[in-house]
Amino acid sequence: MAANDGDNLLVGAGRGVFRDEPVPRPRPQGQATALVAVLLATALVLPGCARRAGPPQPNRPVGHAPAVSEIPPPARLRPGPVVPWRPVPSVQRRPAPAAPECRRAAMRTGLTWRGLHQEAVTATVQLVNGGAVDCSLPLSPYLSFELLDERGALLPVTLPWSRPAPPPHPTQVVLRPGGAITAEVYWFNWCRPAPKAVAIRLPLSAGPSPRTSTSAPVAVTPPPCGQPGQPSTGDGKAFTLAEPAAGTMYGDATSLDLRLQVPRSAAPGATLPYRVTLANRGDWTVPLRPCPSYTVTVNLLGPDGRWTVHRQHRYGLACAALGDALHPGEQATFELVATIPADARPGRSLLSWMVEGHDGSLGTEAEFRVSKRA
Repeated sequence: MAANDGDNLLVGAGRGVFRDEPVPRPRPQGQATALVAVLLATALVLPGCARRAGPPQPNRPVGHAPAVSEIPPPARLRPGPVVPWRPVPSVQRRPAPAAPECRRAAMRTGLTWRGLHQEAVTATVQLVNGGAVDCSLPLSPYLSFELLDERGALLPVTLPWSRPAPPPHPTQVVLRPGGAITAEVYWFNWCRPAPKAVAIRLPLSAGPSPRTSTSAPVAVTPPPCGQPGQPSTGDGKAFTLAEPAAGTMYGDATSLDLRLQVPRSAAPGATLPYRVTLANRGDWTVPLRPCPSYTVTVNLLGPDGRWTVHRQHRYGLACAALGDALHPGEQATFELVATIPADARPGRSLLSWMVEGHDGSLGTEAEFRVSKRA
């Protein structure tokens, strides 16, 4: 296949998953916000927040080709197989759970306050599988929690209402017996009487009324009142394994990097061969049972100077030969085909490609030219 890597290569940029960032700064909030009671987040998973954006809708005006983003040097990736094209029906099934959900009675929550740092009182929290069998917990790129005083009363500490789009991240962890995940917590701006001790409550499941686990209250000096009249706020980093042997993290197909290669041109009515490479740059495993589905769209240049969807198909990836999963550092390239409509106008055209995950999709696009008829 002739590929134009210079003009027609689009790549999903890889990013560090849990980068070492400074303590998040509290943002001023209006007085009305201070009256809102803190709510327990629906789960460690935040639907809609954990999805990376798909390609732009094809009704945008024709302009310059989308900017090319490049995968960092493939130092961590091992060479992967090339899977020949064959049509595979799309699927709707979700992967089978890697392990039963962690039971509330089996989980132990630990809390260690570490003192004041950059205007925040910081703490380390742990969730430990105290049971005798492996169990699973959902994961999110952002931490959800509540703080309680020594009597178990809820403290008015609000979490951020909005957060930036998250990087690729795992969506589930399977903890071995005795295994733990750990995270950092930040508490800002306490302008009320100080509690004698503070506990943390963490969600263990998804849904409007998640199962929770609460630590024992621990003595702590609250953060200083730096903004009188403003609410106290909290924030936290994502959970990670306390040690590699503690368990295994799993991610969705949308946590993979994408590399799309298309030929420079194709004739009306011809087949357009192209390649998609899926690369796992994370520290988690991406299950491939069942193989994910994808959507390919051929967008043609209309007489009004806009992209118009001319043909769209949904297939399943032929990943059975890859085994059950893409493990950290693994990649695979799929040879795929699209058909150019016989009535396509010569000129610039757009191929959009999206892989489907459990609760969203990840996509990219590349331009090519429809050549004139011979």
